[in-house]
Amino acid sequence: MVLKADSILFLLGAGASREAGIPTSTMMIENVEKLLLENTEWKKHKELYFCIKSSIIHRFGIVGDYDKNLVNIETLVNTMDELIKSIDHPIYPFVGSWVPRLTELTNNDFKEISELRRKIVTELYKWMKFDQNENIAYYKNFLRFQSEHNFITHIFSLNYDRCIEEACGEENINRGFDPVSHIWNWRNFENEEKSNYNIFLYKLHGSIDWANTTSGFIKEKKGDIIDGEEALIFGTTYKMQYLDPFLYLIYEFRQRTLDPKTEAIICIGYSFGDEHINGIIKQSIKDNPKRKIIVVFPFENENIEKKNIMKKMGIETDENICCIQSKAKDFLENTLSVKFIKNILPQEEPPF
Repeated sequence: MVLKADSILFLLGAGASREAGIPTSTMMIENVEKLLLENTEWKKHKELYFCIKSSIIHRFGIVGDYDKNLVNIETLVNTMDELIKSIDHPIYPFVGSWVPRLTELTNNDFKEISELRRKIVTELYKWMKFDQNENIAYYKNFLRFQSEHNFITHIFSLNYDRCIEEACGEENINRGFDPVSHIWNWRNFENEEKSNYNIFLYKLHGSIDWANTTSGFIKEKKGDIIDGEEALIFGTTYKMQYLDPFLYLIYEFRQRTLDPKTEAIICIGYSFGDEHINGIIKQSIKDNPKRKIIVVFPFENENIEKKNIMKKMGIETDENICCIQSKAKDFLENTLSVKFIKNILPQEEPPF
């Protein structure tokens, strides 16, 4: 069996960067709560934060879901974004009243929610930075794999960090930015056969080095991103935006997962907590029942892990799911190879 071009693609979740020192979304919540309890500048927001968090938990509890990890940085920021809209929200006329405690804490003025959100996003940029380059060295194995496979490697990432770019070298990676103007343009992903890049990287939720410009374009930027410039999206409501690059990137993910040539989607460190992404993957395996979803995660029990994935994706069988019990670093350094993938994929039937 030959592993052809475009036969596999990668999807990276927060767990992929955990060993590089980048906190997961749930860990970021723990960091926020530590700041609220210990930092003088944050303490004034403590009651507001716990009011919002308890309301999120209540919402999930109504439908019987009490997973302790339901409140992560994305659900938190997304909820705050919705609250900040206030009277501009399309469902505002249908809301009888806000939670009394929320009104009391904000004096019926949600500016404090905006202030807390800004502080959280500012901290997020700090959390995305790593201290030592050796911590991200395991990401270089994507280049090793690309060299072995001898075709462009397509990586879709839900992460904001720059681990791949720093480890593999920007000269090897196409992110859609013009090398001269540094402006993002979908046309930069065209003509793959003429490309000199080894990796095509699609950052579905943005990146800490993406900045909004006054002209409406997204530009890659060195150095700090000032408040209001950040080009990141949070929460399932904002996964599908009507503007590029986010619309193009999610469409590209859908297109490639449905491509007849795609035989496997390798999910590294992804906990299947994104309904929008799950829906696209579900559509992909319905389109091709032979397509494999290779899940790389340090789970404890394979059967339980498969059941959790089935529940989150809304599928009734685990025939498409192949679970690899491994952390990202070990998988990339010691497991990922063309031979490994060939052994997982269905064997080609003889022509006669």
